[in-house]
Amino acid sequence: MTTIDLVRLASENGITVEYFPMSGKAIALNFDGKYYIGLNPKLKEPYLKEALAHELGHCFTRGFYSIYTPYETLERIEASADHWAYKKLLPPNTVQELARKGIVYYWEIAEEMELSEAFVKEAIEYYNMIGII
Repeated sequence: MTTIDLVRLASENGITVEYFPMSGKAIALNFDGKYYIGLNPKLKEPYLKEALAHELGHCFTRGFYSIYTPYETLERIEASADHWAYKKLLPPNTVQELARKGIVYYWEIAEEMELSEAFVKEAIEYYNMIGII
């Protein structure tokens, strides 16, 4: 899935995506029942795609919080957004298909899928933890 595919998915679901100068990578907001995603215009691929997928994860899991949200809850909300992004950008069946082709190292998978090595590592560790690969 490309960044353009993710923007299209957002648009099809009424989620506004805009570039917005900020110190962080991205932000998702729920305002009056509508979702908005701000992306740092300085982000380059694959980090842009990964940040957008994470923020879409917040929107699709309805995982938002405020400054008053307890840390434990905030951690669960962030994890849910990460998990959504992993499944969208690097589904478990894709990892298995790549392994059958001999593409097994994080850097190889990252190159093949146009993702960062860190993202691939986190996704595969998550899949191993829950026992689906």
